[in-house]
Amino acid sequence: MKSVKTRRKNSIKLKGQIAYGSVDKPRKTVKEDYEKLFNLSIDMLCIAGFDGYFKKLNPAWEKTLRWTNEELLSKPYLDFVHPQDRESTINAASGFEDGKLAITFDNRYLCKDGSYKWISWNAFPQVKERLIFAVARDVTKRKKMEEDLRRAHDDLEKRVQERTVALRRANEALKAEIDKRKQVEEELRESEEKYRSLVESTEDSLYLVDKNYKYLFMNKKHKSRMGLSDDEYFGQAYSKFHSPDETKWFVEKVKEVFNTGKSIRHEHKSLRDGRYFLQTLSPVKRSDRTITAVIVASKDISELKSMEEKLRTLSLADELTGLYNRRGFFTLVEQLLKLSKRQKMGIFMLYADVDNLKDINDTFGHQEGDLALIEIAGILKKDFRESDIIARIGGDEFVVIPVGTTGDNIEIITARLQKSFEIHNAERSRSYRLSLSVGTAYYDPKHPCSIDELLVQGDKLMYEQKRQTRES
Repeated sequence: MKSVKTRRKNSIKLKGQIAYGSVDKPRKTVKEDYEKLFNLSIDMLCIAGFDGYFKKLNPAWEKTLRWTNEELLSKPYLDFVHPQDRESTINAASGFEDGKLAITFDNRYLCKDGSYKWISWNAFPQVKERLIFAVARDVTKRKKMEEDLRRAHDDLEKRVQERTVALRRANEALKAEIDKRKQVEEELRESEEKYRSLVESTEDSLYLVDKNYKYLFMNKKHKSRMGLSDDEYFGQAYSKFHSPDETKWFVEKVKEVFNTGKSIRHEHKSLRDGRYFLQTLSPVKRSDRTITAVIVASKDISELKSMEEKLRTLSLADELTGLYNRRGFFTLVEQLLKLSKRQKMGIFMLYADVDNLKDINDTFGHQEGDLALIEIAGILKKDFRESDIIARIGGDEFVVIPVGTTGDNIEIITARLQKSFEIHNAERSRSYRLSLSVGTAYYDPKHPCSIDELLVQGDKLMYEQKRQTRES
C-alpha cells in the first residue's frame, strides 16, 4: 500500500493539474504552467542533486536569503548551512539513500548580510535521477516565538520552585511549633499564635484537620476562599463545605498520611472556583512521634497551568486561522476513535477543499487568499459547536467532525453549511465567491480504520463531489 505522504503528493499534483485545466493540455503547456507555479510560489522551491549542489531555485530563495540564484548554484548547499546544523542536514539527506520517501527537518541558512534564518524543509527524492525535490519555508519568527515561550515557562517554573521551597520551610517551622504544643488550653492558644504569625502572610492556603477530618485551623487566605469566619469553621467536618465526591477523595488522602506518616503531594482542581492547586498533605507529630493532625498546604498554580496550556495550544493550533492544525486534529481524533470503538458509535467526518483558492491567490494576491481562509474558518466556527472538532490540515483543506452526529442529521448539517456560505457571499460585494467542496466520510466501529484511511476516504468523496459539480 502506498504511504500517506505518497498519496498526498499525488493528490497535490492532481490538484495542480485540475486547477490549471492541464489534464488534457499538451505537454508544453503543462510544463509552462508548472514553471509559472514554481516561480510564483511564496514558498522556497528547489531541485537539488545527490552531489550536494542546487540544480534549480525559484525567486523566493533570493527574496528570503538575498543571495542571487547564481551565487546559490555555484557552491555546495552545505556551505550555506549553519556549521552547527550541517551534521543533522547530512544525516537527514542520507535517509534518501536508505529508501525514505520523504524527509522533514529544520536547519539554519546563511543570508547575504551574515545573519541566519531558520528554514523548515519537506523533501522528496527521485532516486533514479539522483535528484531531490524540496519545499522550504522561513520559520525564523516561529522559532523566536517558541524560544520566548520556553524562556517564559522556565522563568515561571523557577519562581514556582522558589515559592515551593519557601512553603516547605514554613511547613517545617509550623510542624516544629505544633510539636511543642501542650495539652492545656493556654499553651495551645500560645502555640496557635506563633503558628498564625508564620502563615497569615503567605498567599497560599493552609489548613489543619484532625483524624476525624474536622477543621482545627485555617489561615486568612483559605478562609477568604471558603467565605468563612473563625467561628464558622472550627470543629466542623470537611464534608460540611464540600461535595460527597470531594470529601471521599480528601478522606482517602488524609487516611494515607495518618497510616504512613509520610507527606504526599498532588495537583488538584477545585470544584469551587475551577482553579488548579499543588497540594501538600503532611503529618503533624508530637514529640513521641504520634500523629495528631494533618496540615494541608495548597499553592495556586493556575498561572502555570495556563502557560502550559498556551504552549500546548501553540503546537496544536493553525497559526493563520486559529483552528486545530494537522497535529492537533490527529491528537484529538485518535482519542475519539478509541471512544467510538468502545461505545460502538460511528463518527461522521466532513472533508472540505476550498474552491478556486489558487485563482484568488493569483488574481488578488496571497494576502487576500489568507483573508479568504480566515473567513472560511470563521464560518466553520460559527456553524458548528465548540464540542465539534474543526481543523485546517493543509493549505486549502479543512476537516470537521460533528461529535455525536447521526446519519439522519449529517445531510442537514452539510446543507446548513452551504447555506451559510451563500449568506456570507451575499453580504459581501466582491468579484469572487467563497465555497467548499465537501466529502462525507464515515468511521464504522464494526470495521475500524486508521485516521489516515479515514482522510483518504473523505478526500476521495470530496473530489467526487467536485467532479459532479463541474459536470452539472
